[in-house]
Amino acid sequence: PRSAWLRLSRLVAGRDSALLLLSSERLAGSQAATALEMQPAVACFSDEPALLEALETHAVLVRHRSGSGTRMARIRMKLEPGVDDEMA
Repeated sequence: PRSAWLRLSRLVAGRDSALLLLSSERLAGSQAATALEMQPAVACFSDEPALLEALETHAVLVRHRSGSGTRMARIRMKLEPGVDDEMA
């Protein structure tokens, strides 16, 4: 309901934080400051052995309160070797 979105937006207002809602459909309606549509990710693999190297997707800005036009950005998340070793 609309009252839930108002409470959540007040909770993060004026703070150095953001409320991020992930869903397969738009749920926040006009309460959303920004709406992004994410395209399905594409996995990028190395040659031999076939190891996951990166994930690629596109984000499309479909709504922003400033009223600026639709924009698209390519997002590539590259996996760095040995990162899990540092976190252990």
